[in-house]
Amino acid sequence: ELPWHLLNLLFIAQEATAGKTAPSGLNGNGGGAANTGGMTVAAAEENIKERLLAVIAFGLSQNTLQRVPHLTLLSDEFYHDKMRPLLAEWLLLWLRRNGLHEVSDEAALRCLVRGVEDRGLHAQITDRQAKLLNLGADWLAFL
Repeated sequence: ELPWHLLNLLFIAQEATAGKTAPSGLNGNGGGAANTGGMTVAAAEENIKERLLAVIAFGLSQNTLQRVPHLTLLSDEFYHDKMRPLLAEWLLLWLRRNGLHEVSDEAALRCLVRGVEDRGLHAQITDRQAKLLNLGADWLAFL
């Protein structure tokens, strides 16, 4: 389920950059409250989607992405600097829906960048949560 959540955002971006309308209902969650800076989950998803589309437009203009034959990354640096942080935020929404509540957004996003390296944080979360954070970090590193 985790990989599909990440890939779903990229498919939405692909459709939008191809001139098609991206679907607005992204997860069928109903927009319940999560740790999203006061936004509903649906509003947070829409915000991330809009920011990613802006980053993709920038990448296309800078030739770090190409649109034809499909959305293609041409610069690893662009991915890690511009796209990966947004994908990490997108993944954090899924992690929150799947039980990751004991850790702040900042700490969770750090883990999604580097994996669970902080012993203090590791003691606060379950083994399953640590595995999900590490799996997310791996997907984001090699996407």
